[in-house]
Amino acid sequence: MVGPADLACSMGFHPREAPQREEHVRMLERVVQVCRNTGKIPGIDTGASEGVARRVKQGFIFIPFGSDVKFLRAGAAAGVKQAQEAAAKQ
Repeated sequence: MVGPADLACSMGFHPREAPQREEHVRMLERVVQVCRNTGKIPGIDTGASEGVARRVKQGFIFIPFGSDVKFLRAGAAAGVKQAQEAAAKQ
């Protein structure tokens, strides 16, 4: 499992530069190849669903569509909304 932003930082450049950095693209390709060679499932964090198709084309298989923080925030917001709606009915 690789985080592309974390990878960019560890390679010495800002994550926003990653899509234009050939060495970043090659390193992601290397991750996929090493996983295949060792029988592991290559995973990558996309942060959002927009990048999924590109990552599938690169060979990644495990591709979560969000982050724990986003899921927790959405769940909390849904709970607050339900409580507000219940209170409004009383």
